[in-house]
Amino acid sequence: MPKAVTFINNRGLLYLEMDSINLAERDFDRVIDLEPKNVQARFHKILIEIRRNQLDDAKRDLDDLNVISPKSDEYFEAQARWLQAKHKFSDAILAYTALLKKEKNVDWYICRAECYLARKNYNAALEDIAVALEYEPENGFLYLLKAKIRKEQYELSDCEKLLKIAEQYGISREECELFINM
Repeated sequence: MPKAVTFINNRGLLYLEMDSINLAERDFDRVIDLEPKNVQARFHKILIEIRRNQLDDAKRDLDDLNVISPKSDEYFEAQARWLQAKHKFSDAILAYTALLKKEKNVDWYICRAECYLARKNYNAALEDIAVALEYEPENGFLYLLKAKIRKEQYELSDCEKLLKIAEQYGISREECELFINM
């Protein structure tokens, strides 16, 4: 059965990459049915629930993951993302900081920057964006996030320049406008 579990889990990851969330969730549920202690499947299911704003379900599954693998990076990342989704930004910042002490990860820098932005700590957010840009200088979302900060700081000409860079790196103008005005 382990080969089948690996295949189904990997297919679920592919579905996630293709943004086929329902199919991904179905596969992760199947993996959990076959192998209840599968950390990866539980982790990705939690992320799907957070994405869908099913935060009570995500919390229940997060508690299950804590029982199965309390010290895993998957648990700590899922916890940080859940805290962020619940708008518990100070706690989420602490959780992402703990993760970043173990490993430098662009996604975690981005998430922490978003939390800093929500708390209007623009300098800390800009520091995280600067570090993330060192690793991924062509990540359009980083420029978009920086543009949002510049808009909130009333640096509108800098905001516009950053939006153009974000567009150069694959973010549509429509997505830029939507994000900036959230």
